[in-house]
Amino acid sequence: MAAAIIPNKDIREDFRRYMKGIVAHIDAVALVATKAAYTQAGEWHQELITYLRKNRTLLQEGINSIDGLSLTGPEASYLAWIDCRDSNLVSPRDFILEKAKVGVYDSDWFGSKDYIRLNFACPRARLEETIDRIQKAFSQRN
Repeated sequence: MAAAIIPNKDIREDFRRYMKGIVAHIDAVALVATKAAYTQAGEWHQELITYLRKNRTLLQEGINSIDGLSLTGPEASYLAWIDCRDSNLVSPRDFILEKAKVGVYDSDWFGSKDYIRLNFACPRARLEETIDRIQKAFSQRN
């Protein structure tokens, strides 16, 4: 379950109109689960944060070992913003999808094709495979 906290009344109303029909109503089970998550998940949450930090470090080290790519640590999410400006690729997203068979998000809607976003909130084995595939794709690049 997600929450949107929008103090500005006009923006909040625009958001509600936009989301109408897209977001289903919340059922009783979701409410109970959300309450439990906010009040009883402290230990699990800390374990999750530790796990994600280890994934972030693993990804940073793997990406920063590739010529043309760089990654500075994300601070507030599990989406890595990978700088591809030095890769000389027209579309880093397409290259990684075609050659590494890894799905990443491009940065078109942020006004540039020079960055990709990669979600590192996944099982470590999957992340290790992802890093390996990207490293191999770049090492075999002509």
